Amino acid sequence: MEPLRRFRLMTVRLALLLTAVATAVAYPLNVTAAKGILAGGIGGVLAFWVVALRVEKLALAGDGRVKSIGVRWTLFRLAVYALVLGWAC
Repeated sequence: MEPLRRFRLMTVRLALLLTAVATAVAYPLNVTAAKGILAGGIGGVLAFWVVALRVEKLALAGDGRVKSIGVRWTLFRLAVYALVLGWAC
């Protein structure tokens, strides 16, 4: 499981760094675009984090729990996307 954790942390750190850079570049040009980049980047990173954690849990879970865990966290991820989209409007 250690390679999965390292991959998750590396990916999240890189994505947050790229989001911060893109937001800083867009801010002087258009504040609304910068706000959208920041919200979308954070929402995407959060959704990736949840999916990566669930993959680890699914790898360790028994066969009976796999289906319920997958459905529950997919709904959570979709709720995060809905919150980000609602905030942006």
